[in-house]
Formats: sequence, C-alpha cells, structure tokens
Amino acid sequence: MKQIYSCAGVLVAAAALLTVGLTGRAEAGTATSAPFYATGTDEVSCTGINTGTMDLDYLTVAIVDDTGLMALNSCMHVKPGVSCSTMVAAPKGGFCGLIFKGSPKHVRGSISIVDMNGNVKAALPAN
Repeated sequence: MKQIYSCAGVLVAAAALLTVGLTGRAEAGTATSAPFYATGTDEVSCTGINTGTMDLDYLTVAIVDDTGLMALNSCMHVKPGVSCSTMVAAPKGGFCGLIFKGSPKHVRGSISIVDMNGNVKAALPAN
C-alpha cells in the first residue's frame, strides 16, 4: 500500500507540469480512484467523461501502478458526453487519476477491471 500512495506524488507532479504547460498557469481539476488490484489476464481501464454542456480544454487520464509506471492519454477539447480513456494489462495494483481543465461538477471518472472477454469484473469511481 505504501508504494501506491507514494505514486500519487507522481500524478500530482504530472498534473502540475501538464497544467502549467497547457495553460501557462496552474488551473486544473483532479480526481483519483481508490487503489485497485488485478491479476492474471485482466486489463485495467481508466476513463474520464465530460458530463457538462461545454467543452473541456483538456482531459488527461492516467493509470499509476505499484511500480510507479504510468499509462497516459491526453484528450484536447473534449465535447460534452465524450470520454477519454487508457487501458493497460493488469498491474499488481495502482490507481486511476484524472487531470482536467473545467468544472469538477462536470467530470466523472472510473477505473474498471475487465476480463479477457470484455466483461467488467469491478469498477470504482474516481472522485
């Protein structure tokens, strides 16, 4: 568990760099899921969606596993109802993080563990 929470600093640092790089000043919202654990042939998906009525300037989703490795996907000008996601083969454990520019009221996220047949075995919200 200690390693997973130490990886949260990696996501925070990435958020700060991305925010300053994209906007010139630090104005970003963030959300993270609780730690998850997956094994075998499962895949892990981190998804963020714009539930508002206006575009988000950007929405970045990241999976940080217990070794500190990240899978990132950055989506620009995310329209209402559109999602941004990334997927990796199951790490031992980790969390999903969202970084976005826009209202936190209008961004929802989740992490899902999916089996090799595409069935969702578990899902957690990213708040």
